[in-house]
This record gives sequence, C-alpha cells and structure tokens, in this order.
Amino acid sequence: MKPPTLQHLLLLTVLLLTGTTTTTAQTRTRPKPSPIHPDGHWNYCTKLTHENFATSVQAAMDAGKTMFVRFKRVRDEADDVKQAPAWNTVVQEFEGNDKVVFGDVTVAEAPLLRGPPHNPGAGGWPTIRYYNAETGLDGASYVQKTSDRICVELGPGTKYMKEYVLDVIGKDDGGMGEEL
Repeated sequence: MKPPTLQHLLLLTVLLLTGTTTTTAQTRTRPKPSPIHPDGHWNYCTKLTHENFATSVQAAMDAGKTMFVRFKRVRDEADDVKQAPAWNTVVQEFEGNDKVVFGDVTVAEAPLLRGPPHNPGAGGWPTIRYYNAETGLDGASYVQKTSDRICVELGPGTKYMKEYVLDVIGKDDGGMGEEL
C-alpha cells in the first residue's frame, strides 16, 4: 500500500474541517451541532437550500403533507437561539406524523430565497411558513396571536408553536402529542 500523497492529506483535512463525510458511493455534508441544531436535529428536519427548496416542498405536497419551514437570517443569531427549543421540541414530537414534515433554511446561505414570498411577517426573524396543497409553493405565514416578537411568541414556555402546527394540519394530531 502506497503512503497517502500530499493532495490526499489536504483533501482529508478539508473534509474533516468542513464536516463533510464520505459514505459508500456518496459524499454528503453533515451540519455541525449548534444551539439551533442540536445533535439529532437533522434526523427530524430537512436542511433546505436554494437548490433543494422547491423540490422538497413539492415532494411534501405531493405526499399530501404540510411542510413547515423555519427561515433564519444567519446561523446562531440570538433570536434564532431563543426560538430553537420550542421548534426542536415540536419537530421531534411530530416525527413520523403522516400529515407534516419540517425544514430549516438559513437565508444567508440561500440568497435566492430572499424576498417575497419568504419574508417574515410583522413579528420578525426567524419566521416559520407552511406549505401544502392549499398554499402551493408560495406558502403561508404564521398569524401572530400576541404583540411579542415571533422568537418570543413561538419560543419556549409558550404553547403557540404546537398550536400553530395543529391549527394548520388539523386538531387530530394522529396521537403525536397530548391535548392542548
């Protein structure tokens, strides 16, 4: 067996530093854990980019599901961190539900997703929109229930994040959670 070349060592270093892993016959990027994306987050939620956004949303709609998408401005911004625990709890709680799937997109990393119809509502960032057969690829915005910023209203200690999902998919949550 020949020793690795300098080119191989540099490639390996880049792969290790960027979090890219090689699996059989494919290479994929695994986002690093953060307060917004804890370990296991990507088991429950799809990482969306401008390349896969429309196809992921369309696939959910074709399957008769609603896709909730959290739009964040940049990775780990303070408002995103405030809302993350409630989002992550709901995403995990509804795992396997036949009516709903979830996605995350960082707009700074997907510049083609800026502007209408992806702008936040009056409550600011991060914003969560949903997409289903009724809304199509334009989606629909969350309608605020309080005067709080969206990161607070849909944040930990409130029931609004789960209510939002249940209001859109219907109160019958398929046994995925307790009654409100």
